[in-house]
Amino acid sequence: MIGLDNNKAERTIRGPVVTRKNARGSHNADSAKLAATVWTVTATIQLAGLNVLTWLTAYLDACGRNHGKPLSGPDLQRFLPWNASPEDLRTWAQPPPQPPG
Repeated sequence: MIGLDNNKAERTIRGPVVTRKNARGSHNADSAKLAATVWTVTATIQLAGLNVLTWLTAYLDACGRNHGKPLSGPDLQRFLPWNASPEDLRTWAQPPPQPPG
C-alpha cells in the first residue's frame, strides 16, 4: 500500500526550501553556491550515520587550531567519513557534549 503523501521526501527538502525562501531565492550566485556546499556536506555526514553538530564542532575546532584557516591535505582528509579512523567515526556519531552549567 502506498501512502497519500511522501513525508520523508518532503522533510528532506524542507531545510533547503525554507532557507532559499528566507534568502529571497538564489538571486545571489555566491549564496546559492554556499548553500549547496553546506547542504552537500551535512547530507554526506548524515548519510554516514554521524551527528552533524558533533562532526562540525570537531571540524571547526581543528580549523581554529589551524590558525583559523580551512584545513587541507591530510588534515582535511581525516574529516571525510570514508577516510576517518574508526575512533573518530565513533566519536562523531555521538550527540554533542552538553555545555557545563
